[in-house]
Amino acid sequence: MRVFIDTCIPMYAAGSEHPCKKSCLDIMESAARGILDAYTDAEVTL
Repeated sequence: MRVFIDTCIPMYAAGSEHPCKKSCLDIMESAARGILDAYTDAEVTL
């Protein structure tokens, strides 16, 4: 299954402490390791 990474995921992962930070870091790490088939789009930031 492919999953779409919206802007909020890397923003929460890189940002200051927030209840969503750990989950977002886990998602980003899984994508980086190839465990998660993740993608994004250049238009996400619009």
